[in-house]
Amino acid sequence: MGRAARVLIGGVALLCLALAATPSAAATTAVTIEGTAFKPSTISVAVGDTVSWTNLDGGAHTVTSNTGVWESGTIRGGGGQFTRVFSTAGRFEYFCQLHAWMLGVVVVGGDGVRAAQTTAPITAAPSAFAARASIAAEPVAAAPTVALPDRAGRPSVNDGAPGPVFVALAGVLIVGLVGLAWVLVRGT
Repeated sequence: MGRAARVLIGGVALLCLALAATPSAAATTAVTIEGTAFKPSTISVAVGDTVSWTNLDGGAHTVTSNTGVWESGTIRGGGGQFTRVFSTAGRFEYFCQLHAWMLGVVVVGGDGVRAAQTTAPITAAPSAFAARASIAAEPVAAAPTVALPDRAGRPSVNDGAPGPVFVALAGVLIVGLVGLAWVLVRGT
């Protein structure tokens, strides 16, 4: 077998090893906010997955954990977004601070497996928030969009960094090209 063939086979083997060693990519699940409701109101994701809420209404909304685990801040209407990575399994109920009847649930499964959606009813927003929301006026449409990263210190999925598969493929490609150039220069 020629040297060029061995370099090519070695490059393919490195690519296979890199792909096998790369953890599976986390998924992103979309929830829309429209008609003063979260759609869908209950979603099921795996640990490590991202949920992205997009506000399609004209007015502002929030995505606030019932237990205070996260708070989106004001999400501007007409396309404002908030994203959060769910790093632990469990059932996470949330609501809009400005419209206490807007309720949702994220069910997070363990070990990278999507959880089965439960049929348990969504509980009401915490009473302190419900009372405040019932007297709050609709905010102005020009409210700023705030997208907070996961408070556990994990980087945002939109930070622009290349993923591990891309880095592995780029490395294999560079090694393969250098090896091929070396074989061609040597004339063997």
